[in-house]
Amino acid sequence: MSTENPKNVGKRFLKGVLPYWPQIVKTLLCMIAMVGFSLLIPFFTKLVIDEAIPQENQNWLWLVCLGGIGAIGVYVVLSLIRDRFYIYTTRRILLDFRNRFFQHLLRLPMRSLTKRQTGELGSMVLNDVEAILTSATYNVLHFFTDTLSAVAIIAIMFYLNWRLALIALVVVPLNGLTYVYFRPLFHKATLKRQEATAATLSYVQQTLSAIRLVKFFAAEKHHDRFFFRESKELLFSQAKVSVLESIAGNISQFVVRIQPIAILCFGGIEAIKGRLTIGELVAFSAYLEYLSAPVYRILHFHLGLAATKAVLQRLFQVLDLTDEHSEDRNQQKDRPQNVVGHIQFQSVGFAYDKLEVLKDINLDVPPGTTVALVGPSGSGKTTLTNLIPRLYEPNTGRLLLDGHDLQALELKFLRRQIGIVPQEPILFDISIKDNIRYGRSSATDAEIYAAAEAANIHEFIMSLPDQYETLVGERGFKLSGGQKQRVAIAMAILKDPKILILDEATSALDSQSESLIQEALQNVMKQRTTFVIAHRLSTIRNADQIVVMDQGRIVEVGSHSDLLAAGNLYSQLYREQFKSLLNSPDTEA
Repeated sequence: MSTENPKNVGKRFLKGVLPYWPQIVKTLLCMIAMVGFSLLIPFFTKLVIDEAIPQENQNWLWLVCLGGIGAIGVYVVLSLIRDRFYIYTTRRILLDFRNRFFQHLLRLPMRSLTKRQTGELGSMVLNDVEAILTSATYNVLHFFTDTLSAVAIIAIMFYLNWRLALIALVVVPLNGLTYVYFRPLFHKATLKRQEATAATLSYVQQTLSAIRLVKFFAAEKHHDRFFFRESKELLFSQAKVSVLESIAGNISQFVVRIQPIAILCFGGIEAIKGRLTIGELVAFSAYLEYLSAPVYRILHFHLGLAATKAVLQRLFQVLDLTDEHSEDRNQQKDRPQNVVGHIQFQSVGFAYDKLEVLKDINLDVPPGTTVALVGPSGSGKTTLTNLIPRLYEPNTGRLLLDGHDLQALELKFLRRQIGIVPQEPILFDISIKDNIRYGRSSATDAEIYAAAEAANIHEFIMSLPDQYETLVGERGFKLSGGQKQRVAIAMAILKDPKILILDEATSALDSQSESLIQEALQNVMKQRTTFVIAHRLSTIRNADQIVVMDQGRIVEVGSHSDLLAAGNLYSQLYREQFKSLLNSPDTEA
């Protein structure tokens, strides 16, 4: 996690928007011109009161009024042009930054991703990026123009009457002290608000993704209570930010509202003494009103800056994490020809943080053979298979593919050699065709159809109204469990990997689906090195070798008959876990 000084995140953000400097400069030039034209209005008022009316000169009066209307018209046109540049520029920056952040997320190691909830990451992609891009660009642009506007107004006020100008400026340091005091409080409160927003979004996503389970268990009341608790935390954190904004703003407004009274009082005295005309007093009061807005925004900019830095810190903490492809970019990695799929584990150990999961794993899997991984829940079977595509890196030992250390191989190349059929297939809310094509985007329709036929899913797809263009819904909810399994098998067949990782489904399927899936699995496993986290007796019996795991260690390796005869853990698991299936047709396969 990044420990970067908060002062540096602003510089990093500005560095990121520098490629858009031409559009930013155009926006600034429009805003500067708008400042100039807006400051003409009080001057026109002074001319009317001090010259046109006393001289009873209607022509001069009309000319001044038309000049004021013209200035306002030009101001409006410039505002439209500014908005066009601003909207285009900020949307482009937002698009690029959000894409960069999302791309980085996809390339982070599993260790980094699993330390944060998916809802938190989703909130960062959508809410945090939006918040910092819109507020930061808006605040920075207005800070420059407000500073220019304030300097110009103060110069005009000193030109009109330096005594009144000094009185008017007394409130600026008072307001400044208010915002200096509130800034660190606002930074801390904003950070907590963003964290509470992410936690609430994460809980909503988790609950909705498990909505079937919620309904099966009639657990709506349970989730009502938890959501109320999360919502209350979010409400309090939002309220604290709003309260701090309100207190700081009202203190500032109290001080600012005293200004006009003081100016009218002292300005009246100056006018009585003949040191100030009525028109100058009116113009001065108008410029004072004009000054309050930019000064307020400049001071409030520091609160906004504190909030933006808090969010930027969260984003840069993720962006500073090393992505898993960085080594491939920095050094030449191997891409061996003619991969056959010979996998070797040599003294491999692995731990999640301090929890040791795999211990001294030694295993040799010849190419084209099938290994059934068997063992109690939590024995390390899934973790072992996760090391093959380098979803995680071993803490000790090494893994080899055809004699090459996996860490010496280009990561993208390695993963192209590996296919997976997960226990619970996750499909995207796109067409069946695009789901099957997911692992190989260049595949032709004919290749997709062939893969579907081999997976025993083609006939079903053709029976649908939209056939291969049928949308499967979020996570494939429009398909049954068996249908999703066969689509996942078709994906693996189309990818044509040398190594296959198969996590057999534990859920019961009807006999027809079971038969279709078994046949499809036999098709996908042909001539491939296959690791099966096995739950079916037929798979275990037909495996070339059975690897029995317990508490992170390999405790037995052998054939079904040899392990049964040995009478150790495998024999015990076979009797306990599969006794209900011993008399089923599957046991006799």
